[in-house]
Amino acid sequence: MKISGILTGGINSSYIYLINYDRYIYIGETGNHPALRWGSHLTKNGSFISNLNKFEGVSIRNDEDIFFISIRCNEVEKENIYKRRIARRAIEAELHRSYVLDPRVFGPDSKLVSSPPQDPTRQVFSFDPYSIAKEIYEIITQRYEKWANEKKDVFE
Repeated sequence: MKISGILTGGINSSYIYLINYDRYIYIGETGNHPALRWGSHLTKNGSFISNLNKFEGVSIRNDEDIFFISIRCNEVEKENIYKRRIARRAIEAELHRSYVLDPRVFGPDSKLVSSPPQDPTRQVFSFDPYSIAKEIYEIITQRYEKWANEKKDVFE
């Protein structure tokens, strides 16, 4: 028996997340609990599944692992409620940029299947989206690397 994950957080909070399947990476944001958003990604018409199929001709096999990670962004919660989505999208845009510049642990043959949002450059926030994205990317890559190594150990 192995715990496959623990997910906590408020239903209506700000999250940045990453999904990895095989060599494909999807980066996104949501103002709802990640479990709700991820469920919609995994439906037939969900953006993760449809992007894999449409752009890569890939279907997810039922027996293969999918890596999900979310980071709750308390900094975004301090923004005016009407600016929170824009703030999350600013962080998401920076994360897409971070991945393109440094795919690191995901490997040189990994591929981004999400589209970056338009960068809200004229917006001012109470935090620096670049710094938050950098911190999130560090957490995500560390957790992914740990997961990937544990997965290798199980199958070797």
